[in-house]
Amino acid sequence: MYTFLKKNRKLIQMIVPLVLCMTINLGIALYMVYPGHNWGGDFSQYIAQTRALVNGDIDEWYQKNAFIIENSSEGLGSLIYPWGLSLILAPFYMVFGENIFVFKLIIIAFLTGNVAVSYIFFEKKFSFIPAVLLTLLVTFNPTLLAATDNVQSDIPCMFFSLISVICIDLHLKSEQHHLRNAVLSGCLIFIVVQFRTMSLVLLLSLFCVDFLLIVYWFLYFRRDKDNWNLKEYYQSRWYYHIIPYITFLICSKIFNLLLPKAGETYWDYFSVSIQNIKKMLVNYTFGFKEMYGVLFWIFLLFAVVGMICALKEEMYCVIYVMGTMAMLLVYHYYQRSRFLFSVFPIILMFCFYGIKCLHSVFSKRAIYTLAIVGVVFTIGIYIRQLIKDEIAVRIKISEPIDAYSYDALNVYEYINQNIDDDSIIYFFKPRVLYLNTNVYSYTGDNNASTIDLADYVLFWCNDFQDNIKNVVVNSEKFELIYQNNQFTLYKSNL
Repeated sequence: MYTFLKKNRKLIQMIVPLVLCMTINLGIALYMVYPGHNWGGDFSQYIAQTRALVNGDIDEWYQKNAFIIENSSEGLGSLIYPWGLSLILAPFYMVFGENIFVFKLIIIAFLTGNVAVSYIFFEKKFSFIPAVLLTLLVTFNPTLLAATDNVQSDIPCMFFSLISVICIDLHLKSEQHHLRNAVLSGCLIFIVVQFRTMSLVLLLSLFCVDFLLIVYWFLYFRRDKDNWNLKEYYQSRWYYHIIPYITFLICSKIFNLLLPKAGETYWDYFSVSIQNIKKMLVNYTFGFKEMYGVLFWIFLLFAVVGMICALKEEMYCVIYVMGTMAMLLVYHYYQRSRFLFSVFPIILMFCFYGIKCLHSVFSKRAIYTLAIVGVVFTIGIYIRQLIKDEIAVRIKISEPIDAYSYDALNVYEYINQNIDDDSIIYFFKPRVLYLNTNVYSYTGDNNASTIDLADYVLFWCNDFQDNIKNVVVNSEKFELIYQNNQFTLYKSNL
């Protein structure tokens, strides 16, 4: 036994902290699971797409979802979401049906997978202690753990994004397996885009790197000059750099022949506006604070220093992070920290590069000591937030809430039994209503004129539709036909 431990010391040193971090993360996430699902909206479209995929009625689903999106207030969602999450949920839907608990377990599995991939990512870059400490920041991050209550693509997208970054790094720098790395890079970028259309920034970042390498080759490298020491980027022949783009295009073409193309209306949400950029800068200040804790400005400062110091070594990651932030600043809608998930581990990597850079200048051991103290303090804040703000609230939830509360299930049952599928119901969460009742639905901006299209109007007790509610309740044109503790349903007599 001693001989085995001695011979495999390095492997054990890598596996033990990895397994511990994964186990801790999995345990916390499972402990935080509560029955039901928040109202959200995106989750119901992902599940509806999954159901359409399994049942083979995509055209029928698309017709009703298009009605929802086109008749509701602006920004509700895209006509078709990327199919990646639905394809993952599909086999589980076939076995368990619309089981929210099972779907949450899938998201939790991806979060635990993120911990593993993050550790591998850090371990390839740094020594043992920094790799473990950075992984712990992912393991205990309360925002990531809290996101497991949403059946959405954010966490799976983060998982595949980081794997693709690792593969692209190999594609750009590896001395061997050039064809394999190039094909895998193209395939992985394609997979990530199937979870979030904005992930095309992975491909655009790779294009930027290749363009810079071409320029550098013409100016210096072909003349046997390497002024910026970029030799490691020229390990493979030029034609291998084309393969990821060809692979991505072929995969996309084949996929779009099999399923309706996703994300086409998504690009309408982007525009360059100084006003919007200023607004998003303020918003993402809170987004970064949500992800990194009270020391977020220190994290960002070191990350910026790290990106500058490691620009040559981590050219792709620098462009990817900056490209992601640029896209978020011209995106119309703030999604809190959700869209930061995919770059979260990479920014942590740059934080340590910044610390290394500071140490190289001042050569003081105290710099690393302070860095460790900062990480431990942040983890402490994470744990406190988890216990006080997340776990304490969730363990008190004994019955399904919001979209799957008993009252919600009862009103869905009433609609299914008494209202025709071709009817139109105004409701503040139309995609949730469609998923559970198969009716046409839409929502508006709490303006009474928006209910003119509706055959029925459904209210939830906390839906902030007070203006419409006052009109409906006091009008003879609407008849109350169903009511429970949380919901009231009115029929239009027009």
